[in-house]
Amino acid sequence: MDDDKAKPLAWEDVRSLADGGLACDAYCPIGHYIATDAGWFLVWHAEWGRAANLQEAMAGAQADYEARVSRRPGPESSLAPSGKNQEEIGTA
Repeated sequence: MDDDKAKPLAWEDVRSLADGGLACDAYCPIGHYIATDAGWFLVWHAEWGRAANLQEAMAGAQADYEARVSRRPGPESSLAPSGKNQEEIGTA
């Protein structure tokens, strides 16, 4: 994969959650994203983003992934958060 360009996340089939919500998973070189009808997160990372529906959550996860992959090697790891979700949750 080109270091400056992220491929689209490959989302698995949508699954039902115990609370009646929906979720789907995408595995990529930097980890495991989960999108739900309430938001998205990267497993084992504290960052997450809110969403109005599953499609919006998947788009948010894709944007986060692209931001992480597009970073060049240097003092900050490519796994650093995109920073967008802190603003969304009011912690920026």
